[in-house]
Amino acid sequence: HYGNKVAYIDLDSLQSSYEYYKVLKADFERKQAASNNEVINLQKSYQTRAMQLQQKGATMSPQEQEAAMAEINQMQQGLQAKKQALDNELYNSNSKMKEDILTKIQVFLKEYNKDGRFDYVFSYEPGFMFYKDSLLNITPDVINGLNNLYAKNKK
Repeated sequence: HYGNKVAYIDLDSLQSSYEYYKVLKADFERKQAASNNEVINLQKSYQTRAMQLQQKGATMSPQEQEAAMAEINQMQQGLQAKKQALDNELYNSNSKMKEDILTKIQVFLKEYNKDGRFDYVFSYEPGFMFYKDSLLNITPDVINGLNNLYAKNKK
């Protein structure tokens, strides 16, 4: 059919004004900082231990040197494995957060568009669309609706 009715949501505005998103983002940033600190602490202990073993190097027997190298390699592998696990955890957490937000937007839009006034609702991100008519912008309605739902569900 002709004359499809479209609207768009400005994602930058949504992210900066949707309270639930801000809570999730702050939580994610805390996890990210904790993860970074954990990796930094592991790296420091690895470097400290490597320095200790290096300083003893000249006085070590060949067996002790071999054991020291094995310990350093094991610590390095442990550090890399931990970093990979933390990165995966952050990636999964971020994916889950995005999925959660997307679901909430979709559920809201289904209710918001019960009257069928829109055939399509796009998300707008800079660089994605070359032109948009601000009359088609439903971002303020969506932000208000989502924030009202969040406030209601928070109680």
